[in-house]
Amino acid sequence: MKREILTPMLFLLALLSMTGCFGIGGSPSSSSPGSGGSSSTATGPGIREGQYECWSFSSARMMLNFRVTSGSSYTGSDGNSGKYSYDPGSGRLTFKSGFLAGAVPDGYHWAYHSPGGRPTASLRNAGNSEVSFCQWVRK
Repeated sequence: MKREILTPMLFLLALLSMTGCFGIGGSPSSSSPGSGGSSSTATGPGIREGQYECWSFSSARMMLNFRVTSGSSYTGSDGNSGKYSYDPGSGRLTFKSGFLAGAVPDGYHWAYHSPGGRPTASLRNAGNSEVSFCQWVRK
């Protein structure tokens, strides 16, 4: 097969294998905000404690990285602690203080869900489209 055809085909195959990633595809039940984590691995009302690493498509967004330290506290990428709240009914995650409290433009919001069982904080725009996401990576 010619290289001019093979490269786009490989790209398409890679794209199709990411169904459910980056807010596209996947089943609504597994990726809907508000599904939270399991109670055995979550703190408080569903946020899993540990390190979250953030991405926007294929680019790392390290300034958004954070560590959930309790049912209401987190540490931002700047090393300072802050407070958050989570509404399991709506799936909304709100950073009340600390670095991430001022990181979201007007009209944007955080949604917490577990696509494919992986705890994820999803930064969404006013149209509720995911623009960045932060996935749990370790305790």
